[in-house]
Amino acid sequence: ALDVKTCSRMMMVASSHLTIRNRPYELEMDVGYPGAPKKVSSNGSKTIRRLLNAYDRDPIFSDWASSSTMKNIMGQIINSSKFMLSKSHHNCIMTKQPNFSSLTGWHRDIRYWDFDKPELVTAWLALGSESYSNGSLSLIPQSHKINFHPRVFDEKDFFKAKLKSNEELLRKKVSVSLRTGDLLIFHCKLLHSAGRNSSDVTKYSVVFTYHHPDNKPISGSRSAQLKSIELL
Repeated sequence: ALDVKTCSRMMMVASSHLTIRNRPYELEMDVGYPGAPKKVSSNGSKTIRRLLNAYDRDPIFSDWASSSTMKNIMGQIINSSKFMLSKSHHNCIMTKQPNFSSLTGWHRDIRYWDFDKPELVTAWLALGSESYSNGSLSLIPQSHKINFHPRVFDEKDFFKAKLKSNEELLRKKVSVSLRTGDLLIFHCKLLHSAGRNSSDVTKYSVVFTYHHPDNKPISGSRSAQLKSIELL
């Protein structure tokens, strides 16, 4: 867990960047998930979904992402004395806002990542409390170990929630509640989803993804657009 004081400082920076609309960012409308505004003329069409490039936004984010604490954690998980932080994926501050936040269906992050091996780890830091009411994550424990048949996913690689064989697995879902400073770490093949924010306060989460130095992004893919940062 991260201390509340540092989380508060992070939230102040994130809130400021959200208010002044500091680029780069992604809009809810851009992804088009259920609940998101559908077109530019729609109410809430300018709602920011996440602030991109968190690593370079302010030292408070890069310092935490490359801190000795994170190095110790990732070193044990990735089993390497050095590892990489991806700048192409996640590397963001999730800003789930009231009213126009969308629902993210069941998926695995690896669906839109292209690496030699599907072996990456995501670190999700809650800057405030996260619960069902403000759109926290839900996940399927151990699902990253399952070799799924492609047919259980739709054309956008979302898990088909209404498929009978999938319904049984989804009954095992766990809704994650986090306190300020809590850190959730999960594999890129873990099935997870997120609800809408029905509270009246924006939910902020800092998210970074790490991988082994030998696990290279595939040349020419989105994963190779920005060079990963080596951490020792």
